[in-house]
Amino acid sequence: MKIDTAGLHAVTVSALEIGQSEAGKPYITLNFVRKEDNATAVGFLSLTDKNDPNKLSEFTFKTLLDAFKFDGDFERINEQVIGKDCSIVTQFEDRNGKELLRVQYINPLSSARPLEDGSSLLKRLSAQAKALPQIYRPGSAPIRPQSPKQTPAPVSTQPAPVADPFA
Repeated sequence: MKIDTAGLHAVTVSALEIGQSEAGKPYITLNFVRKEDNATAVGFLSLTDKNDPNKLSEFTFKTLLDAFKFDGDFERINEQVIGKDCSIVTQFEDRNGKELLRVQYINPLSSARPLEDGSSLLKRLSAQAKALPQIYRPGSAPIRPQSPKQTPAPVSTQPAPVADPFA
């Protein structure tokens, strides 16, 4: 079964292959298995810099470093990446009139951890929210920055002088 939804997925790298395009540009193919249901996806990383075909893509290297702690030794990349957990973001894209799901991003797994005592944390957050000023409550007027008070110009109670037409 293939991953068929756009979004964030927790996955494990099940296979990796380095290859070359017909133009001789190296790339990496990564096979991913989603943890919750063993659905699969395939992602590709270009190893060539867009502007300089003789240079390694810094974007790809940073992706490998961030997601897998890759040290730059491509001779040992399999042992550094295969079996490692990461997260992928998938998005649909149009390819020749056909909508295909593509692995758009590869990231380290989220650093969020489950709540140890969720109920006390939620109670504390609720109490903190209640302590906020009323202006943050639903139905309250929006907050507008206050401008400094300006004193209006004095208004005269005398009628305006009439110009003398013969002067």
